[in-house]
This record gives sequence, structure tokens and C-alpha cells, in this order.
Amino acid sequence: MGSFFIAEMDRLIAHGKLENLERRFTSFWGGSKQTGIKPVHVNDGLRHFEGVDANYVRYLDEKYRVFTSLFEALRKKGAEPQPIEQTLSAMKNYDFLSEISHPNGLGVQFIYP
Repeated sequence: MGSFFIAEMDRLIAHGKLENLERRFTSFWGGSKQTGIKPVHVNDGLRHFEGVDANYVRYLDEKYRVFTSLFEALRKKGAEPQPIEQTLSAMKNYDFLSEISHPNGLGVQFIYP
């Protein structure tokens, strides 16, 4: 959320409309059901992080080729490889941890019993 907050503040400062900046700042710091100010949803921060993280993973792989080499060595013949940033997805990890912490059908039926 911190990274998303900074990115949003930078974006809105560059945009130049003070009222939009103030509104967004207020939603980050004062948003809640009790105040009546619409809060920033945690998934907005996760989507932002997913983009930042995917770009960084792609950059590292293009520079060092470690991920590509590893996944090529592990891939079964004839299998279609996924892009590296999808394989190491922050959202995939979040979804997995979310399923464990508050399980839906899959978690209730298979993980906890």
C-alpha cells in the first residue's frame, strides 16, 4: 500500500489538480465506513504491486537470464511455458495465502481436514 500511495501521490501531483490530490490523500488516510469517506481497497494496492513486481522480474530476467534458464531446465518437453512474471506472480502468492487464511471450498475440503 505504501508503494501504491507514493505512486498515486506522484501521479496526482504531476496531474496538477489539487482537489484530486486532496481527495485521494483523504481516502488513503481517512477512508472508512465510519467517516463516510470511501477507503482505498487493499486489492488496488495489490494490483499496483503486481505491475511493479512483474516489471522488475522481467527486468532481472532480461538482464541475467537466471529464471529463463532455470525454467527451461525444469520444463517438461512439449509443455507451453508461462511468462516468468506470471510464474512468480505476487497476486498468485496472495491468492494462495488468502485461501489458507480464510478458505473457500478448496481450502475447507482439502487443506484443513
